[in-house]
Parts: sequence; C-alpha cells; structure tokens
Amino acid sequence: MTKLLLHLGAHKTATTHFQNSLFLSADKLKAKQIKYVPLSRCRNTYSRVIKACIRKKITVSEAKDRFNRFFAEDAVNNHTVIVSDENILGQFSRTLLTGIIYPEAEDYMALVRQIFEDADLSVFLTVRSYDTFFSSLFCEALRWQKLNDAREYTQNFIQNADWRDLNRRISVALDADIKLLFFEDYIKNPHAHLVTFTKCDFQDITIEQQTNLRSSMTGDAVNTVVAIAPFVSGQMEYRKTVAAIEQALPQSEFRKKFDPWTIDEKAILKDRYTDFKSDLLQRCDLNELLMVC
Repeated sequence: MTKLLLHLGAHKTATTHFQNSLFLSADKLKAKQIKYVPLSRCRNTYSRVIKACIRKKITVSEAKDRFNRFFAEDAVNNHTVIVSDENILGQFSRTLLTGIIYPEAEDYMALVRQIFEDADLSVFLTVRSYDTFFSSLFCEALRWQKLNDAREYTQNFIQNADWRDLNRRISVALDADIKLLFFEDYIKNPHAHLVTFTKCDFQDITIEQQTNLRSSMTGDAVNTVVAIAPFVSGQMEYRKTVAAIEQALPQSEFRKKFDPWTIDEKAILKDRYTDFKSDLLQRCDLNELLMVC
C-alpha cells in the first residue's frame, strides 16, 4: 500500500524552503519510488478538495472520490507520496485575531481524516518559538491585508498560543500521532532533516539556497504600512504599496526586524516554548519526533 506523508507546515516555519528543496530533489526521489507532489498541483487537487468541502461546495463523499482519483494518479509506481501545504491547517490570519494557533484546525483535520480515510497516512508538523512565530506571521498577514497595530493582537497570543493545544487538537481529529519538527533545528541543518523525512540518502536531497527565502519586515516598515494603510484603496494597490515600503526600508545595522514584544513578554514566550520542547523530549518516544538536533 502506498504511504502518504502529509506535511502541514505551519506557516512561517520554512515550509516554502522545505517544499522547494523537495521539488529540486523530485527526480532523485522518483528514482526511489517517492513522489513529491509539487505545490501547484497540491493546491489544485488535495488542498482544493479540502477547501471546497469546508465551504460545503461538495460533499465528503465527493471529496473522497476526488482524493482517491488524485492519489491513484500520484501513487502509480511509487511506494510513497509526499503532500506539503500549510494552508491545509486553515487560515493563518485567524491565529492573529484569536491568539489560538489555527483555531479551525480540528475542523480541517476532521475532514482530512474522512477524505484521506483509505490512505496509509503519516502527519508532520513544524513548530517554532512563539515570539518569532507571531512576528513573522504578522508580517506575512500584513502583506495581504490591512491590520491594526500589532500590540492589539499580542495579549491574546500570549494568553492562548500553545503548540501543545494544536498538537492535541490535530491528533484527536485525525486519531493519529503527529511527528514534530523544530524550525530552529531545521534551519541549522535542513539537509539532515529532509534525509530523515524522506528516508533517502544524503546525495538524493538537493537543498534550496536559503538566500532565496523572504525575510521578515523591519519594524519601521511595519509601522509605516499600518499608518498609511487606511489611505490606500484596493487590494492590488495595497500590496504594491507594501512591497514598495519593504524595499525602501530593508534590514540594516540601524533598522532591525519587526519585534513587538517587551523583554518580559519575550521571556515568557521563550520559556513556554522551551518547556514545550523539554516536555516532549521527556515523555515521548523519540520516534514521535521527526528530528532532534
């Protein structure tokens, strides 16, 4: 039976780098009977089916039929199919509004369980330190939509953000254990992580140059965008304006990355993340973690 490896992101945890590296490695993986589904196909097939089902445009039965057809095509002559799309977890902007990391995740995952019912499924999730996760998520959301000052969202996040809670909700909805990957370890050694993830040899994996990754916005850029956003009309015009501001106010010795946290708040969030990792390492079989460096 063909295995399905489902990588859920999360957003802003080097998921694009993860996907691009798998894409660059696709031919060598194919030689090992591993099919990486390119993101464009993934979003036009698997992700679209889930989204259509969430919006009740199609029934679960119809979604399952479409999934089985897509998966049958990808599984031909392969023992493993890899699907990676962070949007399967839900709308990341909802995290900013509620402070809960992917508050709709269990609804999405409950559908995944039904739609992917016939697959031999393994699920993977990348997590990240709470303070930098919020900062990066806010910048990404700001590129797409107008937001208020970040401080209007930080208190909900401090109160509610919890990877344990997300992991539990996903695990219960899928009735499956989730393998975790730590963003901070991945960026130090992506090659080793992808070798472990795919169970391939070192030479089978080609890593995208990390200089291609988009960095977070600077604090000056964020403040400027928030200030002028009410005076910009239209989505396209807004996105052009944000891009121009980012280009005009890049990171430098005197212009730092966006960071909304006080020293005390950052300490709280970092301690929470450290406790989360320590708890995992103490109580879990290490096989439940994808890679610990």
